[in-house]
Amino acid sequence: TFDTLHKIIPYDRIGCALISDDQEKVTAHWTKTNYQEQTRIKKGYTSLLVGSSLEEILKTQQPRIINDLPQYLIAHPNSSATQLIVSEGIQSSLTCPLIADGKPIGFLFFSSKEKNTYMDAHQAIFTSIARQISVLVEKSRLYQQIYDINHQLIVALEQLKEQSSRDALTGIFHRGAIMEFLKNTMEQGARKKQPIAVILADIDYFKHINDTYGHIMGDTVLKEVSKKLTSLLRSYDCVGRYGGEEFLIILGETNTTETLLITERIRQAISELKFEQNDNIFSLTM
Repeated sequence: TFDTLHKIIPYDRIGCALISDDQEKVTAHWTKTNYQEQTRIKKGYTSLLVGSSLEEILKTQQPRIINDLPQYLIAHPNSSATQLIVSEGIQSSLTCPLIADGKPIGFLFFSSKEKNTYMDAHQAIFTSIARQISVLVEKSRLYQQIYDINHQLIVALEQLKEQSSRDALTGIFHRGAIMEFLKNTMEQGARKKQPIAVILADIDYFKHINDTYGHIMGDTVLKEVSKKLTSLLRSYDCVGRYGGEEFLIILGETNTTETLLITERIRQAISELKFEQNDNIFSLTM
């Protein structure tokens, strides 16, 4: 847009602002200049449409020419957008409404660092191509909205997939998910010709814990052990609940020596956990 329109309308700067769905605000969406100075009106800059001079432009649906912006600012000192644009060195402006299928969608702002840049001919030129540009902008906006919604759906589906693979009590992978992880890790290890390790670990005398301290404490033990196991593993390892008090731990690209070291570290860490109920403190082994 910037490069093509330059052949028929003079400008040093183009800005595009879009109108909110409630038709109450205008937000800067895109700006491009052919000068080095920093733009003062950046993407996200928002102003009220209701009661503004832009609202008047929408009523006429005709481009507006201001060929002496500093003088216009003297007459309209409360116009913060004009203050910002003049501070960039802009002297003239051609503000063009974008109307798609009868609906106002935004504005294109052509700006020049010279006074008296724009003429009636420039208004007529833009009017003749306004519909095509408006439809293009609206389609782009709708495409962006579809893209954003699609991205949100993908994220939501990934979250649902993640949640569906977790054990409800402990939060680690359930049996089906950990077995799938094992399958994938074995295939990857075969391709890379790298060893993998599989550890099947269970809490000793778990039935005694349930019988002595109750099932609520038993659940607490399972959750705390799961949390500890997760904290001891590397980012590419995985742990899942294989059965009641059984856990399956998958270590990728791990040889025998490393596996024994990790296993001993797990055994030691679990034995250091402390649980308390009614002034009774107990520990456990795995």
